[in-house]
Amino acid sequence: MGSQSWWDYLGGIAAGAAAALCVPDLDASALGDGTRAQFLDPEMFALFDDTLPALRRVIECEFDCCIASNHIPELEQIVRRLGLTELVRATYTSGTIGIEKPSARFFSEILKAEGVPPSEALMIGDNYVSDVVGARASGIRAVLVRRENPQAYPYYFPSFISLADALCHA
Repeated sequence: MGSQSWWDYLGGIAAGAAAALCVPDLDASALGDGTRAQFLDPEMFALFDDTLPALRRVIECEFDCCIASNHIPELEQIVRRLGLTELVRATYTSGTIGIEKPSARFFSEILKAEGVPPSEALMIGDNYVSDVVGARASGIRAVLVRRENPQAYPYYFPSFISLADALCHA
């Protein structure tokens, strides 16, 4: 799905919601454009303090990194503005793939594009359902980071840097 197609789709959803709520004269296109501008504003995003050191650490240990996110098609632009381009091989989003996590197909499309079998991939995520359940349904090992761990998932790390250290010592 192309970027403009995704935003047009979102505008249609906004227009449908506005009609259902009886909001008169909503310009769905303007709403979509405004939302898009907010999402593309680099000031709206910040990295966790350990993101860059953790990525550098796992790369030093010869891991390849990709981003797999339920996000807008332009996430790659945001990744570039945040200075991550040299640290990640590729950026995949639900907005470009047309499927959201936790769908096994989302992960399968990425594995296919990367030419990597599930047994050689590791999903690192902060959402148990989208990241862990979705990846495991695709045969990918998964690690939960940062968020609380009410499911008591055994592969949990409180920070990305603690996970990077564990991966490099494995």
